[in-house]
Amino acid sequence: MKILSFLIPIFFLCAHTSVFAKDYVQPTNAKNSHSQYAKAKHNFETECVRGLAQPILLKNKVQNHHFQIKNTTGEFPILYGLETAQLGNGQSIRLENIGCESYGFDIQLILNASSVEKDQKVCQSCLIQSLRKISIYFQKEDQQFYLDGIKTLEQEYKKTKKIIMNRGLQVQGTKEIPQIIIFNEVSKQKNGQYSIRFSNSVGPL
Repeated sequence: MKILSFLIPIFFLCAHTSVFAKDYVQPTNAKNSHSQYAKAKHNFETECVRGLAQPILLKNKVQNHHFQIKNTTGEFPILYGLETAQLGNGQSIRLENIGCESYGFDIQLILNASSVEKDQKVCQSCLIQSLRKISIYFQKEDQQFYLDGIKTLEQEYKKTKKIIMNRGLQVQGTKEIPQIIIFNEVSKQKNGQYSIRFSNSVGPL
C-alpha cells in the first residue's frame, strides 16, 4: 500500500460523505482553473504529508483506463487522483485517490443487477461478495487495504444483517491509525444497473 505518510483525522472520517464530481467541480474559467490548480499544488506540496496519487487499478485487467491529477476547490484546495475504467459487461469504476494527512479512496461502482440482486431483490450479502471480487483490479500493494475495508463491512453485516449507510466502520486492529469504511449509496438506475458508492480511508498519522 502506497501509504508513505498520509492519513485523515478520525473526526473528518466519521463525518465524511462521498466526494465525487459534485464536490469537486472544476472552474469553467481557464484563468481561475489554472490559479486554483497552482494553489492546490502549493498546498499539497507544503502542507500534505502523503505522496501524490498514483494509479490504483491494473491497466491490463480493465478497459478504457484513464488517470489524471485534479484539484479540489474551496478554501484549501489540494491535488487528488481521479481514475476511471470499464470492468467488463458494461460495469465501471470511478476512484478518487484523495487525502492530505490521509490515504484513501472514494469509489463509485456501476454494477449489473446480477451482481447485486437475488430473486430480483437487493441482496446485500451478494453485493459484499461482488465488492470482494473487485479487488482483482487493484494493484497488489493496495489490494489488501481495499479488502480490509470490505472485510469490516462483511463482519458488520453478519451482526446486523444489513449494510448501514453513512456510518463509519473502523477496521479491527487500526486503533492508533484508524482505517474507516463508510458506505454511501446502493441505488438502482433506470437502466437496471446499480450505483454503489463508498469510501475507505486511513488516518491520521
